[in-house]
Order: sequence, then structure tokens, then C-alpha cells
Amino acid sequence: MKKIAIPFKNLTYEAKLNLFFAGLVTFYALLVGQELMYKNICGGLSYDFCAYWSGGRIMNEQGYRYIYDADILLSIQRGIYPQAIKAPDIFEEVPLPYLPFFLVTFQLFSLIDLPFSYLTWSVLNIIVFSLYLKFFYKEIHAETIKSQLLLIMMLSLPVFLNLYYGQLNIWLGICTGEFIRAIFYKKPVKAGIWLGGLLLKPQLLILLLPFLLLKRELKVIAGFLISSIGIGLISWVLIGREGFLDLFGLIVSSSQGGAASNPQAMMNFRMVGTFVEYFVNETFGKILVAVCSAITALVFFLSFSRQQKLDKSSIGFTSLGVMAATCAVTWHAHIHMSIVLIPPLLFLIHDHAVERTVKYWFILFPTILLIVYLVAGLVGAGLVPRTVIPFFDLFLGMVGLVFNLIFLRLASVGAGRINQNILDNSQHLSA
Repeated sequence: MKKIAIPFKNLTYEAKLNLFFAGLVTFYALLVGQELMYKNICGGLSYDFCAYWSGGRIMNEQGYRYIYDADILLSIQRGIYPQAIKAPDIFEEVPLPYLPFFLVTFQLFSLIDLPFSYLTWSVLNIIVFSLYLKFFYKEIHAETIKSQLLLIMMLSLPVFLNLYYGQLNIWLGICTGEFIRAIFYKKPVKAGIWLGGLLLKPQLLILLLPFLLLKRELKVIAGFLISSIGIGLISWVLIGREGFLDLFGLIVSSSQGGAASNPQAMMNFRMVGTFVEYFVNETFGKILVAVCSAITALVFFLSFSRQQKLDKSSIGFTSLGVMAATCAVTWHAHIHMSIVLIPPLLFLIHDHAVERTVKYWFILFPTILLIVYLVAGLVGAGLVPRTVIPFFDLFLGMVGLVFNLIFLRLASVGAGRINQNILDNSQHLSA
């Protein structure tokens, strides 16, 4: 009996990976092309960018503090969001809970009409982040990054979603990378200055700042204070006291689940709690989130509290651990925010366990997204009941949460290994 040939069986690993790259690019292109074909700019594609674009227009026409005025924001967004055009009475504005320091760039982009401003923003993000990752890798490993590794990072789902929605997280990835690089080169004040860039989304600092205080990294904290005060003063000049009060209200609304918060699509314990509250019990859901978050934070601090000061031997696992734990426990963490994991993963990529996990992370994430779209198509065709729709976000978010916890585990084991090596060396020297 003649055996059936199995497609791609004899391909090398590199050839299989290239084949996956081609399929993934095709999948991403179809998602973007569909949105462009149906002219769904701001509806899905560039959803967040359109909010920044509207903020830039307000800054140009009325002043900086008015970007937090819901009525003014709504008046502009009703003209660009398809949801608002179809149902203006129920559309709620997409808020801008950011310091104005981080939004002034969009004064320029708002001078370019949509969708061309979004496309320009996306191309710039691709160029800047790919060049930065090449620079970061060479600075750390003293060699040029391989094309396949660069593609793994640039085609990862967090990067794609950042580009798809027109998000700001490339900045967060660069700030994280420069924090790591500065510690690597023994420049703690400079490292702290770069940490100030994370004030774009300050929820990323909820574990890192206490950890730095615990380890008495005073120079890093001093650098952070320098950049934070500078960013704060510039923002104060731009929006004043009333603007800051409005911004504080937006941040509180976002943390509590405001209209644009979308907690069910996150990759943290809050996402799990949202589904538990809906399907089981609200009180139990909140308790579950609190307990799981507390345990995860405790695991991080216990795992890394025994290490020496931050240096080139510890910063890789420490940065991976703190960012992975933060993405799991912080109150607002969508999948595109896990761009902050990319610099520490590149730093540690020669660790076998990290390298293997990165491959699973890269392949599984978009595969789950593809499955979600296929099932959604079956729902649209009436072949699958619509009751499965609420679970789409859960499936994708759970993959993100599980990988956050896996990366935390890898970082904890790696940090423990480094601590043991230091202990063994000190005992050997004293013997």
C-alpha cells in the first residue's frame, strides 16, 4: 500500500519557520485589508490612534487641557468613528487618560487626514522599533541579530495589535529596553530617567518602584524622580490644575472599568475576574482577583528579594520577572502592552528555556487569534451559536495571562540559579 506523503515533513526548522512567517503575514494582511476594504477606519483598525488624532486636533484648535473634556472630545469623535455615525445617541467618547507630554506628537499627525495619518504612524512605528531592536541586541550581545529572531519579535501578536489599533506601546518597549541597557552598562541614574517614560502607562510601575525601594536602588530612583518631575512640570504648564483633576478622574474611571477600558479583553487577573463576576458571582470574582494578584506579587518579591543589586548578571531575569508579574496583576493590561516583555526576552534569548518559550509564545498567540476568527465566521454563518462570542476575549486573554505566569516562573528560576552561583563562588573564595 502506497504511503501518503505528509506535506512539509522533510522541511528544516528554518524552512518551517519561514513558512509560518509567510502564513502569518498573509493572515495579518487579510485582517488589515478587510478593514480597509470596508472603510472601517476607527471602527476596529486604528481605533486607539483615532482617539489620539482627535486629541491632537483639540490641542491645535482649543488648547491642551480640553483633551480631557468629554463633550469636546465627543464632538470630534462623532465625525470619525463609524460606531458614532451609525448610533450617535449611544456612542461614548474614547478618552485620553495620558499626560499631555506623551500626546503632543499627535498635534502633527492630526494635520494629516485619516487614514493617511494612521498609515504614516504605523510605518514609523515599524521602522523605529525594528531599528531599535537591532540596536538593543547588538549592544547587549555584541553581535547582529538574526533576521528570523527579529521577525519573531516584529511579527509577534503584541506588536501587530499595537500597529493594528495604532497604540503607543512602542515607546514603552524602547523605555524598557533602555532601562535594561543602562543597568547593563552601570548607569543607574540614566536607567531611572528612562523609567520615567513608563509614566505613559503608570500601571507598569506598581511592582517595579516598590522593588527598587526594597533593593535600595537609590540612584535609579533618583533618575526616575528627575524624569518624572520634568514630565510632570511640562504637563502642568500645558494643562494646569484643572486639567490634572480631569485627568485623574479619567484614570480612576479606567481603573474601575470605564467605557473604553474593555477589561474582558485584557491579559490579567482582572480579565478572569470579569468573567467570574458575570458567570458566577461578583463578590467571588473580586476576591479571586485580589487573592491571585496578591499571590503573584508575593511570588515575585520572594523570588527576587534575595538577589544582590541590579547589575548585568541579574537585570535580564529581573526585568522579565517584574514585567511579566506586572502584566498579570496590574489593573489595566491589554495584550499589546506585553511589548514591554520583548527587550528582556531578547536579553535572555540565549537561555535555552527562554528561547523555547518565546517560540511557543510567538506561534500560539496568533494561532489562537486565527481560531477565534474562524469560529466567529462560523457564528456569522449560523453554524455555531452566538453564545460563544463572550468567550473569544477569554481565550485570547487567558493565553496572555498564562504566558505572563510562565515568563515569571522562568525568571524566578533563572534568578535563583544566578543567586546560587554567586553563593557558590563566595563560599569557594572563602574556603
